[in-house]
Order: sequence, then structure tokens, then C-alpha cells
Amino acid sequence: MKQYRIADEVVEFTAKNKETELRFETFQITSECSEAILQIEDNCFKAFQNQHRNLSLSQCELILSMNKYYDYLVSKGKLFMHAAVVVKNDRAYIIIAPASGGKSTLAKQMVENQSESSFIFADDGIVIGNIEKTPVVWGTPWSKIINGNPFKYYVVKGLCIVQKSNICSIGCISKEDITAVILNEYPDECRMDVERILHNIFLEKCNLFRVQSNIYDLSIEKIYEMMN
Repeated sequence: MKQYRIADEVVEFTAKNKETELRFETFQITSECSEAILQIEDNCFKAFQNQHRNLSLSQCELILSMNKYYDYLVSKGKLFMHAAVVVKNDRAYIIIAPASGGKSTLAKQMVENQSESSFIFADDGIVIGNIEKTPVVWGTPWSKIINGNPFKYYVVKGLCIVQKSNICSIGCISKEDITAVILNEYPDECRMDVERILHNIFLEKCNLFRVQSNIYDLSIEKIYEMMN
């Protein structure tokens, strides 16, 4: 099996599909001791594929390997999240929204507004955890976009919840409020673990706020002002 370092965790995985293998390629390492195996048994893969015939082989493999990785991360006190990450001046800004909720659009607008000092680090699957009691974020092979050093983590400066609305408002929210919103993005059976992990991540060290907007009329300058 091939070895990969993902969010400072060494795992073993050999992809069945070339497209999947390419997604993992930049995370590959050699000669380190791995702690987890993401391999998918053939019978499990076939059963999942039969239940989701609209998905490609690579999509099935990515989902199943992601589920295994998620379970392993929980045991390490880290959380896999569907979110976009913008990095500006070596600090990370996490954008969370439901599917098609505007996180990728907002990330793109933020980078276009600050193009000389920012870039989209990831646009989907990320990992958040603590290092020395400070929230940090990593990219993963399950993100459609991963820019920069795949092994590097970034300190989280701001975390933004995006909610589409006819009105436009930007306001600070508490760690408890942001936890409640994040929990809604997970299946019921995961929420106890998610709540426990979020409780132990020092989110109060970040700027936490909620954006309600149609996305396109947002003041990006105001968002950066609140994040800093």
C-alpha cells in the first residue's frame, strides 16, 4: 500500500481508480510508520456502488475512503469539514455553507479582492484541529482544489458561516452559535462526536461571524475588517 500524510496523520491507501490516485498523489510520502489503513474491501465497494449507480468509480472510492478517514480523525480529536479556506498573509479564513450555499463563490471574491496576498487553499474537504491550543486547518485529497504545500497547516484567523438571504448582514456570533450551525451539516449519528471535538477546539481564539446575503452584493472589505 502507498503511504500518505494527511493533516499530520500518516495513512495507508492504494487507490483502485487512476483518478482517485491522482487526487492523493501530492500527499504521498515514503518510509514512515502509518497508523491507519483506508483500504476498502471489495464487497463493501461493490455494495456501495450498487446503491449509488449514479456515481463514478472514483466518486465511490473517494466517499468510502473519506468515511474511513473521518472515523480515524475523530479518534485523534480532529474534524473533517466541508468548507472553503482562503489564506491571506499566511493566516486561514474558513467559510462554511450548505451545499451550493456560496462558500466557493465567497472564497473567489475574497481572493479577487486581495489578489496579491491571498489564495484559495481548499474549496471543499478540510480538517480542523488544535496545535498548541491554537486552531489550525489542513487541506486533504478530498478537496477538489488544493493549492500550496499540501503538508502545511495554517493558523485559523477567522471562521465565517454563510447563509443565503434577501437581506445583507454581517455579525459576530458566539462559539456556541457557530457550533450549532456546524452540527446541522452532519448526520445525526455523528453529531455527538462533532460537538465534543468542536468543544475542544479553541475557536474562541478566532473571529467568528455570520454572513447573510445573496453573496454577490457582499462588502468583501467589511468581511476582511471583521475577520481581522
